[in-house]
Order: sequence, then C-alpha cells, then structure tokens
Amino acid sequence: MRITHLLPFLLTLCFFACQKKEGCTDGAAKNYDAEAIIDDGTCHYKTRGCTDETAANYNPLAEEDDGSCRKADDDDDDDGGNNGGGNNGGGGVQLGWDSSNMAYTFQHSGTTYKIIADMKSFADANQAACDSGGHLVYINDAAEQAAVYSEIQASGISTTYTTVNDGGGIAYIWIGANDITAEGTWKWEKKGTACTSVGIEFWSGQGAAGAGGGSATNGEYNNWGGASTGTPNEPDNFNSNQNAGAIALDGWPAGSGSLGSAGEWNDIAESNLIYYIIEL
Repeated sequence: MRITHLLPFLLTLCFFACQKKEGCTDGAAKNYDAEAIIDDGTCHYKTRGCTDETAANYNPLAEEDDGSCRKADDDDDDDGGNNGGGNNGGGGVQLGWDSSNMAYTFQHSGTTYKIIADMKSFADANQAACDSGGHLVYINDAAEQAAVYSEIQASGISTTYTTVNDGGGIAYIWIGANDITAEGTWKWEKKGTACTSVGIEFWSGQGAAGAGGGSATNGEYNNWGGASTGTPNEPDNFNSNQNAGAIALDGWPAGSGSLGSAGEWNDIAESNLIYYIIEL
C-alpha cells in the first residue's frame, strides 16, 4: 500500500492523538486533571485556615486546618485592631467571622464593613447591602483601598473560590462601582432608602484594553486594573455587557496578569455570582 493512501488516516489519528489538552496539571489542586498536558492557570486549591469552631479566629470557609487557631482569650491583649480573630472593635462591634451569616466584619477609620460570603449578582448584592442599612463599598482613597484588600486577605477567602470567565478566569468580590445608568460614566452606589441611589461620579470612559481615553472625574480615586503600572487597562466593557465593578483576588487574565493585579478593579457582567462587601 502506498504511503499516500495512509495519509488521511494518519492525519486523522494525529489530530486526536497529538492534541495537547489544557487544564490544571498540579496534583495538589482540587481540580487536577491527569489528562492535561498544558497548565491553563485554572488550578483551585483548598482554603486553609482555622477549622476549630471554638477558636477566636475560626474561618467557616476553611477546608483544611493550617494550625493558626487561637483561643478566644488570646485576643485579650491585642491592640484593638481587627486581626480576623473575633475581637471587639469600636462601638462594641464584633470583628472577624460570624459563621451564622457567613460575614467577615472589619473596621477602618471608624467605619464598619462586612465581607459577605454569599454568591449574588450585582443587583442582588446591592439590594442585600441596602436591606442591611448600608451600601456596597465606596472606596474613597488609597488608604481605604489598602484596608479593604488587606482584610480580604486576612479573612482567608480563597483566591480561587470561584471563576469569573468574562473577568480573565479569576475570582472577584463586588464593590459599589458601576456604569449601569450610562455606559462609561462610573459612579458609586450610596446609602438610600430606595436602594437605587447612586453617588458621586468617579470615572469616565474606558481603559487601554477598551476604547481608551478614560480618566478620573475631578481627581476622584480609582484603582482600575493596570493602575499600578501607570496605565489603567480597565474598564473595557468586554463583550459590551460589563457594567459592574469588582475587586480582583488575583492577576488577570489567569496565568499572565497582563491586564491587572490582585487588589485592582475590573468591570465584569452584572450577572456574575460572587461575594460582596457592605459598608455600613
């Protein structure tokens, strides 16, 4: 038989046999794929933290104990700041995790915040924030940004607790930024009895990954993806349906971080179901 007669068969065989499957190649990951040849940056790992419900720093999201558990009386000598350990803050507010409502409470400059570990769309998260007497977090300056992101890290929330496909394949948490009213006009949610109030405008236009030309409004603070490099890449309104802002838990896109870093903001579709932060 001539080799030319075998070519179609060989090409078909190679098409299936020579494909390099992408997936998680780390055997320690929860979603390890033994058939994957190329790692695609989607590996998810167990959340580590204190799993002892009687401990001061019990983390209800922890799947694996990391040996960090502290007795409640270990917090008696702390300096009154929030360390995720369930101590009291200003006004007698209980800080740290409350497993009864999956909320992690912290304070910054006299204001109380709650990270809610409940997967909601932007609209539902906004409604829940309003119903609680607050609003989705409004980040005014670099100090508040640093405090919010630091407490996200202290909470022990896994950086891979979910995957937002239209946000570069990483996890996010809702903040109050949105341009729902008018594309490119970014405003903050604010406390309002109707749960539909919007606050001050802080950004206009798109970043370098989109149409470009975007800029801060009246010098208002922003921390869009790429801001740390001096050139914001976000917001970009990818697929023309990204109208809500969220804080990233890792660099994106997954595996490269070329558009943004952990702690920076990205615009994603309102329909994504993710955790959210309430400012009271």
